[in-house]
Amino acid sequence: MLPINLGFILFSLLHPFHISVCSINHAAAENSLQITVKIFADDLEEALNHPSAAATSYIDVLNPPDPDQLDVIVHEYLDEHLAFTVNGQAPEPQFLGFEREDLTMWCYLEITGIAELEKVKVQNTLLLNTFDDQVNIVHVKANNTVKSMKLAHNQIVDTITF
Repeated sequence: MLPINLGFILFSLLHPFHISVCSINHAAAENSLQITVKIFADDLEEALNHPSAAATSYIDVLNPPDPDQLDVIVHEYLDEHLAFTVNGQAPEPQFLGFEREDLTMWCYLEITGIAELEKVKVQNTLLLNTFDDQVNIVHVKANNTVKSMKLAHNQIVDTITF
């Protein structure tokens, strides 16, 4: 088995694309939108340490010296780069946390008080300041229907209507 750092380096070399996937699920029984964001950990680490970022010291996503501080940093990053308008309102998503699965970060958000989902507008600029080829896919599921959007440098906002 490769040490984590060597494995991480090899993965980075074999990771020729930059993509994030945001899944928004309308949970009608809970009157909420349950949101998951999947990001490659190495991409997130590079974005958090990019010259345009506000980091004053290196942020290690895979082996954080202070996991609670990383939680705050990830929350702030998502808050800065994701915005939602739901049924004409701009609710503030609640950050529930994140977990790492291998070299992928799963971030969890929730918007409560959504009895019906008629329209959702998503602005997603995740990783766009870091990678020229970044693509952010968004899947929205409501009423047993899934609709998707592809956001990138040429289009950072889109709307889905049900």
